[in-house]
Amino acid sequence: MIPGIGSCVRNPIDIANPIPPLQMLAPVLETVAQSDQIDAIMMRRIFLSVEASKTVIGYASVSDQEEQQLMDIPLRIREQFGKPLVIVLSEELTGSDKIEYEAERRKLRDYYFANGIPVYPTLNRAARAIAHLARYRERLESGVKES
Repeated sequence: MIPGIGSCVRNPIDIANPIPPLQMLAPVLETVAQSDQIDAIMMRRIFLSVEASKTVIGYASVSDQEEQQLMDIPLRIREQFGKPLVIVLSEELTGSDKIEYEAERRKLRDYYFANGIPVYPTLNRAARAIAHLARYRERLESGVKES
């Protein structure tokens, strides 16, 4: 599913493509989500939009229709497998195209928020949120009450 050059199938998985093809992203996320060893999924440095792909690589690598299909994959994975999923949409791009990229980033952020998927601006904040969720679950399972 993942190209041999520039990718990694360890944790974290690196698909070596910031703008993943539809036929790659869904099977990779499905495989990860099926594992009993995976409790949560964090997606980062993936650009799921037409404008972001223009900014990153200089041309639109996906069509408008493919953009919506890519955007819907994380929703489907979360619903199908019931595992927490968070997305990191960083604010790290700079330069003359930053305004267009920021508008697209906000569009994606708002889409995922509206569909119940948290979005964080940094990997650190996303990791802290997952850690808090894990600790909360442990307390619930152990029967410890909040004070």
